[in-house]
Amino acid sequence: MIEVQFVNKVNEISPDTIVAEGSLESLQEVVLSHYRFDKYKTTPTPGKIKKVIYRSDNPERDKALFAPMQAIIDGIFFAKNLTSEPANCLYPSAYAERLLELEALGVTVEILDENELAKVGMTALLAVAQGSDKPARVACMIWKGSDQANPIALVGKGVCFDSGGLCIKKPIEQTTMKWDKAAAGTVAGVMKTLALSKSPHYVVAVVGLVENMPDGKAVKPSDVIRTMSGQTVEVVDTDAEGRLVLADCLHYIQKRFNPRVLIDLGTLTQETIASLGSAYAGLYTDDEAIAESLIQSGVRTGDKLWRLPMGEYFAKQLESNIADFKNLGNEHSGENGASAEFLKRFVTTAAWAHLDIAGVAWTEEPKPTVTAFGVKLLVDWIASEKS
Repeated sequence: MIEVQFVNKVNEISPDTIVAEGSLESLQEVVLSHYRFDKYKTTPTPGKIKKVIYRSDNPERDKALFAPMQAIIDGIFFAKNLTSEPANCLYPSAYAERLLELEALGVTVEILDENELAKVGMTALLAVAQGSDKPARVACMIWKGSDQANPIALVGKGVCFDSGGLCIKKPIEQTTMKWDKAAAGTVAGVMKTLALSKSPHYVVAVVGLVENMPDGKAVKPSDVIRTMSGQTVEVVDTDAEGRLVLADCLHYIQKRFNPRVLIDLGTLTQETIASLGSAYAGLYTDDEAIAESLIQSGVRTGDKLWRLPMGEYFAKQLESNIADFKNLGNEHSGENGASAEFLKRFVTTAAWAHLDIAGVAWTEEPKPTVTAFGVKLLVDWIASEKS
């Protein structure tokens, strides 16, 4: 964590300290830009910053004004830390344990283990996890900032490592697959920010935590699995696993909480990356009001969204001869739209949008790092919603 100190006058500073001036918004960006994940380095990172000093004519006033921005910083750093952890250190059960830290801030955190997941019927999520020796978990986080009956709901994909399953990825593609849990990190970062800022909103969040590995027990191409909703899916590609995890989480959060609005996030498709690169996340929804409000929050925060199409053309790609539908559309011919249509089939009670953050979840420049894309966006969007 980087300490921010507000002072009238700057005295001597240590090598791990910098001085910042300008607006409080620029101060926030300075702090965020100095994030480093060096937990496993045995020697200190050269030039690592531990403190930022902000000179102010009125330190107490600016410290108070900065508090909401500090809450966002803390949420973003929480997301970055979770997503940057390697898979051998942050597997599903270890990830769930880390989320229990939020209880100290007033967030209710509930962890469902394999037995509980089987009992509630999350068979699609468990099918993804059955090829790994690391058991699946689902974490439910509840921030009760108001007494409103129907909450805002967030769902995040948390694939702690994605080998592709039996449809295994190329080795060069697997080197970034610890970041396939980025959406879960974003959701956790949002919940931390809401708690730190004492948000006056009722927000619930569910993250599905699994590993997708090849094994004798792994789900196979052509298998048919039944989801928690009762709908059946023909698995034509075991590397299209994130939507199976999200499907059960979407059904669970609606059945339990009856939210008025529901946003899910995942790193799902190469096609969204091909369309938008790392400039925008893909936004998929058939709700015009949600689309407009999310896009405006993206403009305000810099977490930019670009709306991409859904509809019958994409839905037809999911047709199956032996199940209700397949888990993959036509690659290189609108599969990103088909993935959104897949998720839509599990949304029945809430206004909904899907954010595909595959292209913006991490960056290779100047050094590989996770971006925590969506924390600022969703905190701003929630704040704009009626409590």
